[in-house]
Amino acid sequence: MPVFAKLRKSQNSLVQRPDRMMASTFTDEKNTLHPRMSVISDIPFIDAFIDQTSADHGALEKVVTAIRPQWKGKTITSERFREGICNTVLKCFTQEEEEAIVVRINGNRVKIFPLQCDPDRVEELKVYQVFRSIGVSPPLLGIFRNGICMEYIPGRQYTWFDAYYKSSDDPFIRTNMKELAKYHSNRTSVLAREMGFEESPAVIVQCRFLLDSLGEEVPDGLDRERLQDAIGPNFKDTLEEELSVLINRCTSLNLPLVFCHGDVNPTNIIFNETTDTVAFVDYETAGFNYAAFELARHIYLVTCSIHVDIEDRLPSDEFILEVIRVYLEERQHVDGSIRADGDTIQLWYRHVRTAMLFVFHWQIMFALNWVTNQPMRGVGDEDENTRLVNELYWTTLSRAKHYWKLRHEVLNMTIPKQNVELVRDLPEHDSQDIGLGRCPEI
Repeated sequence: MPVFAKLRKSQNSLVQRPDRMMASTFTDEKNTLHPRMSVISDIPFIDAFIDQTSADHGALEKVVTAIRPQWKGKTITSERFREGICNTVLKCFTQEEEEAIVVRINGNRVKIFPLQCDPDRVEELKVYQVFRSIGVSPPLLGIFRNGICMEYIPGRQYTWFDAYYKSSDDPFIRTNMKELAKYHSNRTSVLAREMGFEESPAVIVQCRFLLDSLGEEVPDGLDRERLQDAIGPNFKDTLEEELSVLINRCTSLNLPLVFCHGDVNPTNIIFNETTDTVAFVDYETAGFNYAAFELARHIYLVTCSIHVDIEDRLPSDEFILEVIRVYLEERQHVDGSIRADGDTIQLWYRHVRTAMLFVFHWQIMFALNWVTNQPMRGVGDEDENTRLVNELYWTTLSRAKHYWKLRHEVLNMTIPKQNVELVRDLPEHDSQDIGLGRCPEI
């Protein structure tokens, strides 16, 4: 763990507080923030750049002592708090055990995922403003050219393995659903609209991007015919047709759009066992999306996502219904207007099952992108890259098998007449919450 040296010059000029008026930060070609105006007007800007590969101690100390001036001259320790795929996140503290801060150094997503774009860091700051307004985000302490500083959240970060639900009454479900209900609240969506976020389902945008990025070649050693049998003779044509089917299905169901966290996977969940609460972190993919998709993806991520063979790991209907019940109860507590009765739970079950089909479609295209664009990858040495591509090849086959099975079930589901009448009897402003209200523009 590195120890920083005492700075020799004053830090008085480091912190620049922008005007109190709302304005937009702008970025340069490297997607780093400039020290002019911030979309979060009361958060200080520190004019510093921390190299991610070396985590330059001088620049890091410059940032943390600008936020904690009382740390100047003290021994400051940093340790890797969590290691994401792209970003570097450090916990910084002193030997006096003063309140720690978290420094996140933005990574280069394009370097890791050549077919993806770097997150819009200005939009991410706007997300923090939205989530801070509803009291769910860790307080931002400062912004620097290629990262942010936050208050440290005490608790344990889940891993992909220890977050798996053992049963539908696992307390992890209720704590997660309680937090997710806050993110999906009417107030959150209203604030996001006021901040100018586009109201279009993020999953459709992501799927179209992945569809456009699909390659044509399958690496030597992998069976192209087996992929064609699993998906279709022409991968892209088949997946494009299926995307249209899914969009039409979601439109017919009028799945409700809400402002979502975007990536509630286990490693983005901090669980505080003392208070029995959770906090969600990492807002790089936040935006408007189908509420049912975020719910379905969360169920998928904490039950079977990291396994190639998921035959015995798919959640049961009883499990899904219980998660929906808990979620709707929490939404009812947060918003008041949404119902959590049996009919509404059954209606949302159809929403979530449809959204789960979208989850599999997205997963197939994501894995297939890695397989068909293998020459563009460089995640490690040649053996590691080959291992990853092979694993994603088998993941594609597995997800395709379950996609077609689930597709038959989903497209043959019908909405009972009493459920439609239930929604039509509600006041107009409630209809979108239940799921058969305003039809989103696609």
